[in-house]
Amino acid sequence: MFRGVLVIIFICKALTGIAQLDKADSVLRIIPNNPDTVKVQYLLELAVEVRTNQPGDALDYTQEALQLAKRINYPRGIAKAYHLLGATYNVLGDYEKGATAILKSIDVYDSMEYTMGLAFATNSLGILYFYQKDYNNALKYYERALEIATASQDTLRIATYWLNIGEIYEIQRDVEKSLDYTFKALRIFKEYDDIEGQAYAQGIIGLAYHQNNDIDRAILYCENALQDFLSSEDYVGASEYYNQLVHIYLDQNNTSRTKYYAKEGLALAQKIDSKKWIMENSKILSTICQGEKEYEKALTHNQNYIAYKDSLMDEEKQKQISHMRILYETEKKEKENEILRKDRELKAKKIRSQQIFTSVVGGGLFLVLVLTLFTYRAYRQKHRANAQLTEQNEEIRQQQEEITLQTEQLRHVNHEVISKNKLIERKNLDILSSINYAQRIQTALLPFKSRIQNSLPEHFIFFKPKDIVSGDFYWFTEIDDKCIMAVLDCTGHGIPGAFMSLIGHDQLNEIVNIKGITEPDKILNQLRKNIVHILRQEQNHSQDGMDISVCLIDKKQKQIEFSGSKHSLIYIQKGQLHQIKGDKIEIGGYDAEQKQLFFTKNIFSVKEPTHIYLYTDGFPDQFGGPHGKKYLIKRFRDLLLDIHQEPVNVQGKMLADTMEEWMREHEQIDDMLVFGAKV
Repeated sequence: MFRGVLVIIFICKALTGIAQLDKADSVLRIIPNNPDTVKVQYLLELAVEVRTNQPGDALDYTQEALQLAKRINYPRGIAKAYHLLGATYNVLGDYEKGATAILKSIDVYDSMEYTMGLAFATNSLGILYFYQKDYNNALKYYERALEIATASQDTLRIATYWLNIGEIYEIQRDVEKSLDYTFKALRIFKEYDDIEGQAYAQGIIGLAYHQNNDIDRAILYCENALQDFLSSEDYVGASEYYNQLVHIYLDQNNTSRTKYYAKEGLALAQKIDSKKWIMENSKILSTICQGEKEYEKALTHNQNYIAYKDSLMDEEKQKQISHMRILYETEKKEKENEILRKDRELKAKKIRSQQIFTSVVGGGLFLVLVLTLFTYRAYRQKHRANAQLTEQNEEIRQQQEEITLQTEQLRHVNHEVISKNKLIERKNLDILSSINYAQRIQTALLPFKSRIQNSLPEHFIFFKPKDIVSGDFYWFTEIDDKCIMAVLDCTGHGIPGAFMSLIGHDQLNEIVNIKGITEPDKILNQLRKNIVHILRQEQNHSQDGMDISVCLIDKKQKQIEFSGSKHSLIYIQKGQLHQIKGDKIEIGGYDAEQKQLFFTKNIFSVKEPTHIYLYTDGFPDQFGGPHGKKYLIKRFRDLLLDIHQEPVNVQGKMLADTMEEWMREHEQIDDMLVFGAKV
C-alpha cells in the first residue's frame, strides 16, 4: 500500500535547516558552491521533493548523498541517507534492499544515540514487515516507534504512528480500534494543516467503513483522500485510492462509476509508470468491457494487462485470458455446427426418398400400371433429390473452402494487427516518456510551495492542467518587503503551451530578478517587447503570446499594485467583491497600434483583511452542469464570495470539488489555474 510514502514525508520534516529554492535545477547548480555537509542536505532534500512522482530520481540523489557523507565522515548524513534509501526501496517493492538499508541506518543512529532517528528507522522496519504481510511484527515495531515519539512529546510523529497502527487494525478487521487510532491522528493532522497526513488518515477511515459496510462514509472519506493526494501531487497515493474507489463501486454493482475511476486510475498509473496499478485497472476495465460485449476494447485492456504481468500472475488473470479464448472458440464451433446441420438435413432427405421408393415396390403386382407409374415417379424424385444433394454438397464444399480461406486471412490480419499494436504501443510509450520528462522539467520551474508559504502563509493554488504539460503556470519572487506573483495563460495548452510557458518563466526572471523591475505595469511593458523580439514577430507576424496578471504585495506600505493583460484581479474586503480588469493589450503578436499603448497600474489598500484571487480563463470557460454550458465568470465570482471566509486550504479544495461536480462526464477543455491569498 502507501506506508513507505508516509514515512518519507516525516523524514522530510526531520531534514530541518535546508533552504527551499525556486527549482530543482537551481539546487543542482548551487551545490558545488557550498560546504560538503550542506551538499549532502541539498541532495537529500531533492530526493524528498521528487519522492512520490520520480522515485528513480530520488534513489539517484540519495545514493549520491550517501557516498559524499561517507567520504567526509558525516554520521547524521549517512544515517539519513540510508534511512531515505530504505524507505524509497520499500515504496518500489524491493524489500531486500530496503531492509538492508534501514538496518544500517539503525546502527548509525544507535551509535549516535539519536533517539528520534531510531524512532524513524523502527517505524520503517514496521513498514517493511507490513509489505511482507507480517502484521503482528509490523504492529510491534510501530508501537516501539510510538513509545519513543511519546517520550519526546513529538505530536506530529505520534499522529503518524497512530495512523500506522490504525491501518494494521483495519487490515485485521478490528474496525473499532482502527477508527479510534486513525481519527486521533486525523485531528492532529488537521490542527497542523498537514494535507498529506490528512489524505492518508481519511483513506484508512474510508477502508474501515467499507469493511463495516457503511458505503456512504467509505466513499466520502476515500474520495476526500483521493482529492488531497491529487492536490499535493502525491500520485502514488492517488493511484491507490482510485483503485480503492473502483472496488467499492464494483461491490455496489455501479458499473459507470467503477469504469470512470478505473479509467482515471489507469491514466494516472500510466503517467507515473506504476505497473501494479496499470495491471489492476486494465484488469477491471477488461472485465467491464466483456460484460458490455465490447470485446475489442476488452481484448485491448487485457493485452495491456498481460504486458505488465510478472511471474506471480494469479488464477484470476488466467481466467480472463481463457475467457477471451472461449469467445473465439465459441464462434468457430458455431460455424462448424451450421455445416453439420446442413449435412444432416441432406441425409434425412435422402432417407425419406429411399423410404418412398421401398413403399411403392412393396405394393406388389396388384396394380402393375400403378406400380409402373409410381416407380417412374419415384425414379424422377430420386433423380431430383440426388441432383439436389450433389448441388448442396458442392455448396458445402465451397463454404468449407471459403471458411478455411477466411480463417487463414483472419489469422494473417490478426498477426498484422498485433504487430502494429506493438509498434504503436512502443511509439506511444516513447512519446509519453518524452512528455513526462517535459512535465518534470516544467514542474521543476514552478516555485516550491514552501517558499510561497514562508512569504504568504495564508494562500492556496488550484492547478489542474488539461494534459500532462500545461500552458498555464504561476511565478513568484520576493524582493525586500515586496512579494510579486504572476499567473499566466500561454497560447494553447499541452506541449505548445508548455514551450511558451518556458519562455514566459525565463523572461520574468530576467525582467524582475536580474533587471530589478518590480512595478507590474513596467514588467508587462518590458515583457511585451521581449516576446515580440524573441519570437521575431515583427517579421513573421505570428500571434503567439500569453495572457498574464501581475500582482505586487507591498507589506510595508500595506497596498497592492496590479496590472493585467486580458486578465483580471478579484479582491474581497468587508464582504464586498471587487474586480479590477486588466488592459486589452496583448503580450505577443505584432500590432503597430498596440505598440504605442502602455499598461495601466492599479493600486488599492490592504490595511484591513483582504482576500485576493488571480486566475486564468480555464475555470469559468469549462463546460458542464445539467445542460452542458460554460461555468461563466458570474458564477465564479459568486463562488469566491461564498467561500472566502473559509480557511485558504479549504477554499482550494472547495474549488476542486465544485469543478469536479460541474464537469461530471464532460471533458476538460483547457488548463485551469486559480491563486488565492489572504493579506
